[in-house]
Amino acid sequence: MSIVNADQKLVTAAGTAEALTTVTLVVSQVTIKALKSNTDQVLIVDTDDESKSFPLEPGEGVTLNINNASLIKIDVEVSGEGVDWVAT
Repeated sequence: MSIVNADQKLVTAAGTAEALTTVTLVVSQVTIKALKSNTDQVLIVDTDDESKSFPLEPGEGVTLNINNASLIKIDVEVSGEGVDWVAT
C-alpha cells in the first residue's frame, strides 16, 4: 500500500456538503474516519444526489473504492466537525 495523501477535513457549515479535497488525486481507494471528538454524525454525501448519504458515528470509518478523492463530499450535523482520511 502506498499512501497518496492523508489529511483532515472539517466542514465549516452543517448542512452544506463540502468536497473532501479540491485537488484531483488519482487513487484506488479512500479510507474516511469520523473524528472521535465529533459530537454527532458525519455524512458521506452522494455527489449525484445530495439527498442520499451514508452516516458515520464518531470514530467510525469506511473504505471506498474510488479513483478520485475529489469526488467525495462530506457533511456534518455540527459545524466544525469532520473526518481524517487517507488515499491509497
